[in-house]
Amino acid sequence: MIQQLEEVIDVPSQPCITISEKVGCGYVYLLIETKNGIFDKLTIKGTMAKSCDCGESFLQAIGKILTFSIRRAIKEGTLEEGILNHLKGHRCNIPIYKGSLSCVDGIAKGMKKFFENEVKNAVLE
Repeated sequence: MIQQLEEVIDVPSQPCITISEKVGCGYVYLLIETKNGIFDKLTIKGTMAKSCDCGESFLQAIGKILTFSIRRAIKEGTLEEGILNHLKGHRCNIPIYKGSLSCVDGIAKGMKKFFENEVKNAVLE
């Protein structure tokens, strides 16, 4: 899987936390950058992006939107009931039995894992 990951993503120059989620058409990789242990930026890559041109731009756009939304939710204290809950459960046409129902569902699950383990109750300055 490490070889597969290296083929799919350009690793950010800063150290980051990488979470992979299995989805129907491969894997979604969440590259999460932090500053002082607090969420800073999300970059999303995936194997599905190699199969179609729009896949890469879709994942980049979702990453940028979520970066902004999550920063705001942390600052406002609304992360638990906010954006990630709205992404969970979305299905695509190739769902898998044990894993994520879609790329969007996989992104929500991966980010939830990150926040449960890393920066729960963190506040942006």
